[in-house]
Amino acid sequence: MNKKIGLIIIVLCALIVTGCGNSNNTKNNSNNKNEDNKISCSINNNNGKDDYYINESLVCPQFKEIAYSGDRFFITNSGELYEYSDKKYSTTNNNCKKANTDVLFDKIIENTLVSKDGNFYSFFEGNLKRITDDEIQKGRAWYGLDQMEIKVYKVNNNIFYLDQLDNEKPEIYGYVDGNSIYSISYDWNSDKTNEKLLITFKDGEEVEKVTNGFVVTNKGYYRYGITNQKECSEYEDIKCEYGLVQVDTKDNCSNEIFYVSNGLIVTQNMVK
Repeated sequence: MNKKIGLIIIVLCALIVTGCGNSNNTKNNSNNKNEDNKISCSINNNNGKDDYYINESLVCPQFKEIAYSGDRFFITNSGELYEYSDKKYSTTNNNCKKANTDVLFDKIIENTLVSKDGNFYSFFEGNLKRITDDEIQKGRAWYGLDQMEIKVYKVNNNIFYLDQLDNEKPEIYGYVDGNSIYSISYDWNSDKTNEKLLITFKDGEEVEKVTNGFVVTNKGYYRYGITNQKECSEYEDIKCEYGLVQVDTKDNCSNEIFYVSNGLIVTQNMVK
């Protein structure tokens, strides 16, 4: 009898050990899976902005030639227009394809394309349309896009998009002058632009590139936001002040970033 009981105990112990082992293996496999799928890099300015996470599953050979990007489209250094999607295109078997146009573009300001011959275009759901002078004067163009960027561009053709604080306030644009960044906005009521010095980089920090929503220097990334976040959040009588704020990058991933703009981050792994 005692031998039977002893045998049962041994069997139960073996089952428990095997079960625990399977549980640990499952946990380890799950951890490995999470490790494989984890986001390698993200960018955030901790100033009320959304985190920008990297989708390295996007396959697009032309990303290595990217110059400017808008909402689901970009132009290359040579000015060709491409659209991209989370799904593949049947014609290319990857996540981007060339737009059906021979027009070459110089830059993208928010979502407005500026061609090399100085015309303005909108691009939405694969449809490219030139914005007429009449539409610009009315302030509204194709698909209801607000053409404030065109008004500002005609004053200063070096502008780039910075931000819009809310729907009731004008968009903020910027331009580079030497190693300084200025903001510029258009006032519909006075038909004038307002300009303000935001920052002058010093101590060896230099502007390398500006894109939609970002200023890239040799030492970091900047976005338009609240410069006194802690004080204006805590105290009722302290107003929020706005300017350029250096963003945080997860795990010091600055060296991994090839291109960054509103809605799109391209890593070095994506352009190999």
